[in-house]
Amino acid sequence: MRRSWLLIQLSLTLGLALVFIGMVSPVAVRADESEKSNQRPISGRVVQVSQVTDLFVHLDTDDDGRGDLWAKVESDQSELVDALGNPASATDIAIGVFLTLTDYEYEDGYYKVKRAVVGQGQPQETTELGGIILTAFAFGEHTLTLLDLDDDGFGDLTLKVKHTGLILDPQGNSLDESSLLPDVRLRALSSQLDAQGAWVTWHVVVGEGSLSAEVYPKVEGTVRERYELGGVEYVLLAQGPGGPRMQSRGPNESAGWLAVRLGPGAHLQDESGNALSLAEIQVGAQLSVSQYTVREGYFDAQLAILRS
Repeated sequence: MRRSWLLIQLSLTLGLALVFIGMVSPVAVRADESEKSNQRPISGRVVQVSQVTDLFVHLDTDDDGRGDLWAKVESDQSELVDALGNPASATDIAIGVFLTLTDYEYEDGYYKVKRAVVGQGQPQETTELGGIILTAFAFGEHTLTLLDLDDDGFGDLTLKVKHTGLILDPQGNSLDESSLLPDVRLRALSSQLDAQGAWVTWHVVVGEGSLSAEVYPKVEGTVRERYELGGVEYVLLAQGPGGPRMQSRGPNESAGWLAVRLGPGAHLQDESGNALSLAEIQVGAQLSVSQYTVREGYFDAQLAILRS
């Protein structure tokens, strides 16, 4: 009986997603841009630029001065245009420039840009999906939520929250799926349409209140394990009492530990700023990852500090 009820509810929620998905107002861009993708345009101001081989830009999508997501611009794959549709160059992208992604793919914590508009503008509120949860239940790899976007008491959009994603309160404290309850406000900081026409997110904020300046959890703790995966070093950090607990985050599904990738681009240093090698990050060491990219299942370190 319970299984039948869940299947009925799933059909209804997915059906509502297809009906109402067109009702969500997109970020204002040129009409010829919006037709190129079934994704919501993502707009923001560039607050950080990083380039090793490809250009990575950190976008502030809510005008609070902090970067909210990373976008990768490839010289031979990304099409860049200005507000009038004329070709633009990656050299036009600098700190302070406004950027709108109109066609993109999500890859392990960043957006691979297929097409973007470089020019003037301000972040739009509609960049962020948000509404009141009407129903929520676990199904497969996601928690399916039906959202009321306009506070009229009716469901407008189905959102799939990935079990491996980040669920936080407005202050940045880590939560779990049990926080996805009816009558609770949910905001998705990243989202993408899947093949079934439903929105999928891997980073949500749950609860009332303004987002704090720190919407990601603090990534620090004791190194309990080191391992290599695909030729890249990873460490598992065990956090002390009072820190946010993130369940089942690593490839080995170690509950309560934080999986951190120490890739070739990671800068390792001690508290005095002296550069360190991977060999100096041993089991039992205290490690603080102060700069990172959120990826599905782990944190990709950009700056890691070995504490004494």
